[in-house]
Amino acid sequence: MKIYNLKQKITNANLRALLIMALLIVVFTMSEKFDLVSVTFTLTFVGMLFFLFIQFIAHRIRKNEYILILLLFLVIFFSLLASVKGLSSFADLKKYLMFVSTLIYLFIAQKIEVNKKTVDSILFINLLFSIAYILFGYVIKVEYSHIGLTLNFINPNLAAMWIFHSILYLIITLFFYKGISKKMFVLTLIALLTYLMILTRARSVILALIIFILLSLFMWLKRNIRLSKTLIIIILFSPLIFAIFYLVLMNSNILHYFDFLISEGKSLDSREMVWIYALNIFKENPLFGAYNLIGHQMHNTHIDILASYGSIVLIITMIYIIRILLNINKESLSKIQTLAILAFLSVIVLGTFEAALFSGGTGLYLLSISYLILARYKIDENSNNRKMIKENNGIKEPIRNRGGLH
Repeated sequence: MKIYNLKQKITNANLRALLIMALLIVVFTMSEKFDLVSVTFTLTFVGMLFFLFIQFIAHRIRKNEYILILLLFLVIFFSLLASVKGLSSFADLKKYLMFVSTLIYLFIAQKIEVNKKTVDSILFINLLFSIAYILFGYVIKVEYSHIGLTLNFINPNLAAMWIFHSILYLIITLFFYKGISKKMFVLTLIALLTYLMILTRARSVILALIIFILLSLFMWLKRNIRLSKTLIIIILFSPLIFAIFYLVLMNSNILHYFDFLISEGKSLDSREMVWIYALNIFKENPLFGAYNLIGHQMHNTHIDILASYGSIVLIITMIYIIRILLNINKESLSKIQTLAILAFLSVIVLGTFEAALFSGGTGLYLLSISYLILARYKIDENSNNRKMIKENNGIKEPIRNRGGLH
């Protein structure tokens, strides 16, 4: 028992350290301390490797993890081959390091032991994120750009994506906090952050929030707790499906009906040039892409991976993510866990217009994947508890293990 407690304390300490680094990145960005942003961002890579090392030391490898380890090794190896070709300095590998760190954190998220303190840490640190946005957005009043609120991020879209994550965490927090006063406090934060996100004018992010709410309502009304495999796979491929659909329709009269989806005052065809450029590069380098020709993210996670690393890496990456998501979904015993899975899937949807998960945002992936850690927290531990959750429509918590924060 003492050894288990020690392992759990180390795991929680590692997790808190990474999330606090992400919080510092946000605070330093809004404070215009960009040198400190770079230093902290670099430390997240070191912290991620240490976290992975500790997990292999502290916990034995489970049977279902061998295939994930093989997939992780393959995607890291092939993407490295694509990345080092034609590069002039190590600094050019920053995008690759973000990509690999995201994959590693996905593995960690499905491996670590999750308890109430783990959940407490994630939700409490998100409260600090929320307060920071409100402080800089309402009290210090960071200047706007001509296209929307930026909070000193590089553009309004990035600011909106960070705020978006905090809103989703606050929605999940509502189901963990007990008491009217705490719930009202969280609802107030949600309202304030939603207004800030609207001020960014990042319509693609606002759309992702609406999709999350609609999917959550749909899930909550269903009798089945778990999401269907088909729905999960469709959502995971949705950025690529939409991009292809978009390019097919770009010369039609129908396209202008989708103008509301684009942020920063751009028309819908603002993605046309970027995506066609990326896909042309992919056509010339279908197996391993052309990382050295892709300077910035291609405003779509899947197209970005295709152009940067090639088809082999995208295929392996998708198999890797699908296996992790299906495993976590299969172990879901409550609608609160499924809500956290939907939060992660909404980030995937957001990747349709922004490379939100793998390349977009300095350290943003730490928040994106932490939803899956929440999704692995089993509030109920036996069949009686599962039955009670079904009977109470997923809102009431089991008697034996109250998962809420007090």
